Amino acid sequence: MNLFKVIASGKHSFREEFVSAFFAYLLAPNMDHGLGTSLFSSLVRRIGDKNKNPKLVNLAQELTDELRTDFFNEENGQVEIDIEFRYELPGGKSGFVDIVAHYKNWYFIIENKIIQSSKTKNQLREQYLGTKDRLTKLHGDNLIIVQIYLVPALAGQGGWSSSQAFLDELHTKYQGEDFGTLLYWQEPSDSDELSVLAILKDLLNKEFIGAISPLAYDTKQVIKSFINFCLSEFSGYSYTKQTQRQIVDHTDKILVSDLLMQQDDLYVGIQWGKGGLVNKAWRNSLFKDEQLTVSTSPKGWQYLPIAVFQKICTWAMNPDNNDLKGVEWYGKPFGTVNMYRVAKTAGNDIYIGIQGGLEKLKAMTLADFMAKEMWEISNTRKSANWFSGKDFCDVVEEKNILSIMDEA
Repeated sequence: MNLFKVIASGKHSFREEFVSAFFAYLLAPNMDHGLGTSLFSSLVRRIGDKNKNPKLVNLAQELTDELRTDFFNEENGQVEIDIEFRYELPGGKSGFVDIVAHYKNWYFIIENKIIQSSKTKNQLREQYLGTKDRLTKLHGDNLIIVQIYLVPALAGQGGWSSSQAFLDELHTKYQGEDFGTLLYWQEPSDSDELSVLAILKDLLNKEFIGAISPLAYDTKQVIKSFINFCLSEFSGYSYTKQTQRQIVDHTDKILVSDLLMQQDDLYVGIQWGKGGLVNKAWRNSLFKDEQLTVSTSPKGWQYLPIAVFQKICTWAMNPDNNDLKGVEWYGKPFGTVNMYRVAKTAGNDIYIGIQGGLEKLKAMTLADFMAKEMWEISNTRKSANWFSGKDFCDVVEEKNILSIMDEA
């Protein structure tokens, strides 16, 4: 049984606050899960290694579970966890940090996201400045803040991957020794970014071989259920949604020709999502005769809202006489060929992001393009690392990439 998925199968979606509370529970050494400081110290050590911060690595080594402590030493180091930490901003504005973990003079402020679309402009900067101000007033200026942006990895044809869009949000100018770092829920296969699931799996493995103290059976099962829940993109079990119109089960299939005329609020399932749709429908009029799975509720990234499906499908079958205006682009749905197809039509209406921006794109070799399984796309230019669809096409055409890829 996976209670996380059961709860997420109710009328309302599983809220970010619930996930934050559970993660905070696992981080708190004094809770009844039996992990002690294992999770928190592992997280701190990995952040220290990733950011080449020896002070954090040493701090992680100090975090041990103690049976006996000095009652007369008021400076005994204890990990403290707070949820929904309130901060104030000029003009009467206020906000909350999802999780704050405190150890000695270190404060780890965690902003949690479990879906791609929940990003809020300037939220991280406001959180940092507001929290810094409040903590300084409470405890003085001898403190160090590590801002952790905890986000979902991007699901796609090549597995889980990192996101330039999330990375671009960590552009806050930090004071003193403060800094920010990205932490993914799932494990990106295209980078060495930190991952909660990687840490949890490592702890379960260490428990199995006796490297950490044995965990209670129910604790291990809950952690395994949570890992599965994360890999399911924090979604519940599939179900048939009751509506006033005819019920459409998630196993029902409808002809593409009929789907193109549908006006009901449906979701169309197609392998590999938008990228798979472009592949199947590209200049292929016979695609209308295929049947696709539909649902009355979203089932993950491979289910497209009917309006998005209709727009992309109509364009892909006849790209010379249709456009892509109005499509919301995000994530990493496309490989190089499909990215070029979309960019050639969308032009300056879309942006593509890679670390290093346009100059990095121009320096890429054929092998780099061949190895690039997914390109990240957006409707807006988020930073200097993003360039237009037209720029992308210009580089691909100048290098004759598509022709060489076909020959290869």
